[in-house]
Amino acid sequence: MIKKIALGAAVALLAAGAANAQTAGTFGATSEGSFTINADLAPIVRVSGLENMNFAIGAAFLNGTNPNVNSRFDYCVYSNVSSAGTYTLSVDGTPGPGNSWLLQGAGTDTLPFLINSNDGATERQMAPGRSFQFRANGRGTRPNTGDCSDTGGSNTRIIVAITRQSILAANAGAYTGTVRVIAAAL
Repeated sequence: MIKKIALGAAVALLAAGAANAQTAGTFGATSEGSFTINADLAPIVRVSGLENMNFAIGAAFLNGTNPNVNSRFDYCVYSNVSSAGTYTLSVDGTPGPGNSWLLQGAGTDTLPFLINSNDGATERQMAPGRSFQFRANGRGTRPNTGDCSDTGGSNTRIIVAITRQSILAANAGAYTGTVRVIAAAL
């Protein structure tokens, strides 16, 4: 048994040496040698280009017919995982009822809102506790820069909606909250 283990270790060392072979040149008018370069690139993702959102909601919205007041911005998610740049995306904040998140007002006042994310090919409602797979090349080409500067500056969209029902149920005042966008390599 010990002989088999020793033989296996010797074969592994020989195989590793062959994979990382370097050679020395011979003496002469010219000489050349060679060496092997190995690189292991870890899966990497990066979120950039997020923007703050401000909603000024008043009578004009309520006198209109839209069911929601929406705001959106485009941002970048870089991923080197495959040529499609796959990644999972989730958001974090203060969970609200159902699939909503909460903005905090004075005292115990809250204002629910919804978040969707869209990579150009897929749109998902980003509910508390959920994550979805997206592609960095959903709008065409996977970015090869960490900020999407080579593909127009963005490849993903965040859409925030506050429903008419939530607005009518809320007390007047200022509401605020922080949302974290979390991309993870697959």
